[in-house]
Amino acid sequence: MPGMFAGIRKSWRRYRSLTGLPRELASLGLALAFGLFVLPPLIWLAGHLTLGDYARSYSGTPVGGPFALWGDFFRGLASGSLGYWTALLAPWVLWKWFRISSALLSRPRSRST
Repeated sequence: MPGMFAGIRKSWRRYRSLTGLPRELASLGLALAFGLFVLPPLIWLAGHLTLGDYARSYSGTPVGGPFALWGDFFRGLASGSLGYWTALLAPWVLWKWFRISSALLSRPRSRST
């Protein structure tokens, strides 16, 4: 377990040392990986806990679990559905919003007299 944390620390330091375009591309890649591989299971879990089984048919029979939702997610991306693309890009948009907001809030303000 300590080796895993050392690897995470090393990766974090390497990410923090990046500047400019390489850092932006790394941020985009991490956000897209999160949107592709972490967000769909989280969506499934939230839906399962609040709404019940994942029913993919109109008959109401539960026919899918988290992997069925994942498959539907990839098919939705391939078909160009706006909702699926919004879910995929939301982590990156939120990350950019956070970085821009924190940069604007941390800027020194000029005092006008």
